Amino acid sequence: MRTMDNTQIQKETISIDKMVRNKAVKERAFKDLAIAQLVVAAVALEFGVSGAYIFSKTKGPTHLSFARQVSMYLLHTLYQINLSRVARSFSRDRSTVSYACNIIEDCREDVCFDDKIVRLESFLGREVLLGMGG
Repeated sequence: MRTMDNTQIQKETISIDKMVRNKAVKERAFKDLAIAQLVVAAVALEFGVSGAYIFSKTKGPTHLSFARQVSMYLLHTLYQINLSRVARSFSRDRSTVSYACNIIEDCREDVCFDDKIVRLESFLGREVLLGMGG
């Protein structure tokens, strides 16, 4: 029978801890992406664009970039998903998401645009996915 010294036990414990942590990170990323897909679908309907273009890795035309910014903003503010996780969901940099949130926040000063965002927030209803956002 093989015995393990303390160093081997510590290494295996660390390895198991990493696997558990990696699994939790993957599950959270999967949930983030599912929520992002819901948000993008709603934004795509509201703005009359394709959800696939919102998720596109290229910047695209202004109206698509703006719809993407709205999606990022809603994902961050409505579901309290941090900027880094939002960035991962959209294959973007964290600073891009921060910029998007600032742009949309400024645009909300326009009453018509703010009404559109309020409708989206209401439709997406935070309560529906409260368990998924954490």
